[in-house]
Amino acid sequence: MFNLAEFRSRSSASAAAAARLYFEPLAKWFGVGDQLERSEERPFRGFRPLSLPSTGHLRRRLSFWRAELREAGAVSVFKLRARSALTWSEEALVELDNLTRASEVDYADLFQRWYAHERLGPIGPIYFPTLLSSSFRVAAGLLIALEFLVVTLMTEFAFHVGLPVVLGLGAIVTISVTVAANAVVGAAILARLEAKPRQASSILLLQISILGVVVLLLIGGLLVLRTANPTMAQLSQYLLIALSLMMPALVALLQSAAKLYGWSRELSERWQALRELRNDLMVFHQDTEALLKQDDSQSPAPFG
Repeated sequence: MFNLAEFRSRSSASAAAAARLYFEPLAKWFGVGDQLERSEERPFRGFRPLSLPSTGHLRRRLSFWRAELREAGAVSVFKLRARSALTWSEEALVELDNLTRASEVDYADLFQRWYAHERLGPIGPIYFPTLLSSSFRVAAGLLIALEFLVVTLMTEFAFHVGLPVVLGLGAIVTISVTVAANAVVGAAILARLEAKPRQASSILLLQISILGVVVLLLIGGLLVLRTANPTMAQLSQYLLIALSLMMPALVALLQSAAKLYGWSRELSERWQALRELRNDLMVFHQDTEALLKQDDSQSPAPFG
């Protein structure tokens, strides 16, 4: 039976080793190695594998070593490069094991925070939260398109410039306001309530419901007030301005909700990518080890 506390205890040393793998060289470079060694006496906390750099450098190094072994030519050169590649692959496998265990701990921790019990099954996306996350992303994308249309119309009414200028200004304003609104909502809700995802979910859903109703009422008002009457036309402009202010906030809330509910898919995809990369590295390691055991009189087999 899966025990979260026991699993964390077994994985803490691996997680700490993975963190040191990234940050210890920088600490030595800037002359703070002694501080790092003293800090190891304190318990390790707050390891988040999603905040670490991408593992793309391992993929690139794996491709590099494969190419080096394919193009080695002479047996002596091949043996020399194969030993170096074998040493690198052993270190890379240790790094991937640490990151994989840390991702598993992170997944188990977030699952317990959401559902208040330990997950007994394998790591994978949870169906309904993942479906909600996708729905929120689609809704946010449609609202961004509508926001771009509204901003473009307002720019045309205000400045009476050419179509390329109107489209350019509309795109710049839409992107800028959307990014800023996302940053504000992320800092106010997601970052502040990172340890309480259920509370963050309640706040987001309430605000999405309220702002969604407001936006629908504004759109309905614009459709009703389509008339040549000057007073109604002026009121339509006010509604258009209000709609342009409400939509970025609603988009930011929808995108934040998509991030919040998409935690299982994000962590599962990262865990799966780490596992696939580890399998590729293991095959490379075994092939290299087998080729090194050949006699020096034999030509090395083609390395693919």
